[in-house]
Amino acid sequence: MPQSSSISDKGKDLEGLLTDWALGALSAQGHARLREYLPLDEQGRKLARQIEQTVKLARQALSPQPDISPDALPPLLAGRARMSRPSAGLRRIARYLLPLAACLLIGLTLWVLFSSQPAVAEMGPIEVIPQSIELTVFSEPKQQPRSRRYRAQQRAQVGRRQASVQPAMTDRGPRAGLSIGLVRDHRQILNLRKGDNIVRFTNVSAGIIPTSVRFASDTDPDGTKVIEQNFEFDLASADALLNRYIDKRISCLGKDGRLEEGFLASFDSQTIVLSENAGSGQTRSLVRANLTAIRLDELPDGLVTRPTLVWKLRAKTPGRHQTTLSYLTNDIVWRADYIVRLTPAVIPAKAGIHLSSSGHNAASGSAELFTDTNLLDLTGWVTITNQSGARYPDAKLKLIAGDVHTVVEQQEQFLELNYEWFDGGGGHDFRRAERKEFKEKAFFEYHLYTLSAPSTVNDNQIKQLNLLAKRGIQARRVYYYPAWHGNQKVDVQLRFKNDKEHNLGMPLPKGKLRFLQADADGELHQIGEDSIDHTPKDEELELTIGQAFDVVAHREQTSQRRPSRRVMIQDIEITLRNHKNTPIKAVVEDKLNARSDANWRITANSDEFVKEDFQTVSFTFDLPANSEKVITYTVRYDW
Repeated sequence: MPQSSSISDKGKDLEGLLTDWALGALSAQGHARLREYLPLDEQGRKLARQIEQTVKLARQALSPQPDISPDALPPLLAGRARMSRPSAGLRRIARYLLPLAACLLIGLTLWVLFSSQPAVAEMGPIEVIPQSIELTVFSEPKQQPRSRRYRAQQRAQVGRRQASVQPAMTDRGPRAGLSIGLVRDHRQILNLRKGDNIVRFTNVSAGIIPTSVRFASDTDPDGTKVIEQNFEFDLASADALLNRYIDKRISCLGKDGRLEEGFLASFDSQTIVLSENAGSGQTRSLVRANLTAIRLDELPDGLVTRPTLVWKLRAKTPGRHQTTLSYLTNDIVWRADYIVRLTPAVIPAKAGIHLSSSGHNAASGSAELFTDTNLLDLTGWVTITNQSGARYPDAKLKLIAGDVHTVVEQQEQFLELNYEWFDGGGGHDFRRAERKEFKEKAFFEYHLYTLSAPSTVNDNQIKQLNLLAKRGIQARRVYYYPAWHGNQKVDVQLRFKNDKEHNLGMPLPKGKLRFLQADADGELHQIGEDSIDHTPKDEELELTIGQAFDVVAHREQTSQRRPSRRVMIQDIEITLRNHKNTPIKAVVEDKLNARSDANWRITANSDEFVKEDFQTVSFTFDLPANSEKVITYTVRYDW
């Protein structure tokens, strides 16, 4: 196409060509120029028919003589048009009457030239505009046992992404301690050219797993191909710049104002070594703490200020493209944290009535009816830990609960705390800008939680969002004594079933529970902690709050006999003492494992027992206030 200085110049040129052609005065060179303006495609043929009709009307207006007729436009476009030169009088008349027809021809032609088929040279530079982002975070994985040598190697590693340390590219798989996340980044690419293009996506995660990267054009998925992909993570830190200047001249300005110049021989975190010549000559050391500035001649090539994905794209469709980038990233994880407010189920009784110790308590001046049922108010929070090196603004957030198998390596980081509090029930009343809720549904062998509103997840941040709130969960308080340990400590447990009958009945992701209880003044205090694994609905939960102060126990083997070489008989005595002013529900378990190859049977017992498994028996009973319980049994081993 002719390269005119502006659209107006092209319009004048086209006006002259069309006028000469309409009057039959178009030269062979003019034919060639006009063919370049009119594309030989469907649009060009349609425009040619419109021009032909317009010229017919113009010529009929100029002269009613039947011998003046327009030639067909297709032969003109094919270069085969032959026109005779008109008379001088007709040419003078045409110059006054043809501007109207020429204006129409110019408008139609320019529409085809500049709106349908823009010139590549007139397109601006390639721009990438962020649109939206989706973030799916996997739950914290189970810690795998590691060898002593492995743990020593991990402790020796330096934390990544410090000021002068770049992330290693040797193994960018998932790491232990922190899990992985799936990022779907939607961006718009402007001014993409037909053919090969270089496109750069900045603001991607520093913990990206390059082998997981997938790029797709939503505008033309079949016509847009990735020819080459690179992940540039050599960030322009101070040490990275100095490393590029080895054997090059630099200038160091001291705090005393003295300027030292020379060739950089080496450096570390404390000193800089300069030499007189590149790779040779006398050297001198400078203490970096005594320097105020290090001057370089220019910024070295190949360094980037932020982790960047670079593609070489081959596109069939030029212009604007809607694209989707997806990848896995290390160092982002979520877990559940629960707040459990406990209310003891103690029902006041009428004063003056003496209550029996088997279920009642008598005290001077007052009495109360005891029940082992407690009411729990459960509030669950999602805790997202982001160390991935990227910020996810207004992300559509999804969480996957379940144990996903990954191959990992250990890393650790320190984070800032940030809490986004929303009304989660359980007696909490937090200010909020909008209601954000997680909706749960099954996904593969896991459970998927989707946040109802976008949320921003910053880098090096711990974010908390409300997950669930349940009130009035019915739980039994049990005093549990594992007798085979031999100590006097008795665990305080809350046991309940995760079903609708107990006001729950929903999947509970793995996480930590903190138990709170109000004192006589109504102030809440933490009374213990425990953790749960991923727990489906309709499963039993046993939560250990702590160890009882006023309940103690003791196990003793009172005798052992050997009637024969393959027979052994033991007498066991277990004592449980309740010093509380209320009765308790107690569970005692004991292990019968004198020999791994022996069969056992209890030949005598003071209380009923339940065989839990091949080596465990349990005794369950109510223990009145300020009383003692002694359990005895005799076990016989045969092998």
